[in-house]
Amino acid sequence: MDTTSPNPLTGTEGHSDPASRGEAAEAEFDAGAIADAEEFLQELPAPFAVGRPTAKRYAPLLVDSTTAQGWKLDDALVAELTKGQRPNNPQGALKTRIENLVRRHRAAATATVPGQVRQLRQSGAELPPHCGDLDCDELTRMKTTENEEGWRTTAPCADCHPGKVRKSAAAGT
Repeated sequence: MDTTSPNPLTGTEGHSDPASRGEAAEAEFDAGAIADAEEFLQELPAPFAVGRPTAKRYAPLLVDSTTAQGWKLDDALVAELTKGQRPNNPQGALKTRIENLVRRHRAAATATVPGQVRQLRQSGAELPPHCGDLDCDELTRMKTTENEEGWRTTAPCADCHPGKVRKSAAAGT
């Protein structure tokens, strides 16, 4: 006769442990989405970039969170996952940030959109036309570049970010 009571936190029915949640999510999503998420996680800027084993563990969670919250694997998501102070444990912080990902429309309306772009949109003023560069995010007007060593940086686009366009126009007149 078993006299111990079952622990509801360790049961398998609800996939309550992270490993089983990841396996369940992986079964639900196609291999292409998981592979894209693994690559995305490995290419995050330092110190948030992860190696292959960690990317493989976090990818199903990322696909699940981004699908549920309306995100794409783009620069806006990079900005959301890496914003704020540098944590002591970037990989642990990354997992927590993925698990607690807010809906995209809320983040897009606040933190991921630079102040000048947000202010212009809220005031109804016209933004400069988007440059159309594939490395420039149309929502944030931030452009991602990569140096010779493979380090990626994101900065206001010189061609369509309102702050940069105004400065260059003022310098030219």
